[in-house]
Amino acid sequence: LALVGGVYASTNVKLPRIERRKLFHALVIILFAPSHDDALLGVAFGGAAFLMLAVEELRARRLLSLDDFYGRFLDQRDSSIALTHLYLLLGCALPQWMNLILKHDGADCLVLKLGGVAVLGCGDALACVIGRRFGDKRWPGSQKTYVGSAAFVGGVFSFFLFYKPIFLSRGQLVLDSVIIAILEATVTSV
Repeated sequence: LALVGGVYASTNVKLPRIERRKLFHALVIILFAPSHDDALLGVAFGGAAFLMLAVEELRARRLLSLDDFYGRFLDQRDSSIALTHLYLLLGCALPQWMNLILKHDGADCLVLKLGGVAVLGCGDALACVIGRRFGDKRWPGSQKTYVGSAAFVGGVFSFFLFYKPIFLSRGQLVLDSVIIAILEATVTSV
């Protein structure tokens, strides 16, 4: 239901393409953050990644025509094979999978488990939307704005305040959020 609603909203809302893509980042929070079954979520991530790759393979071979639908979301980072949606999924799944591996050794870290969801679902989406709308001073050599980076830090910090990780202080959360925001602003690849 959330996926159908997200696709409907992202195709019918009048937003710039990059902001329309960020609706899927918000969908990441709705779908993945409330999970209480880590193993099931890990398997679901694997199944979703497999389905995305299979659909992309069919689309690339022209066996499945989704170009009209995909065209609403693709940008200069995508070529004939669109992988940015898979990057979003893997960016959320890899920390979850790492947490599952470490959990067998007795460690269960909320920050690791939800790190990808916080950074991509909340921080990256807020950085894009707020930075594009309100930011004008840019990081050197980047299209990212300082205002967007501040929104990133606020979004990630707020996300974890809501989920209350027990192993990190608020100061550590802010510092970690700032470091990740700087990386996000200065790295030019996807």
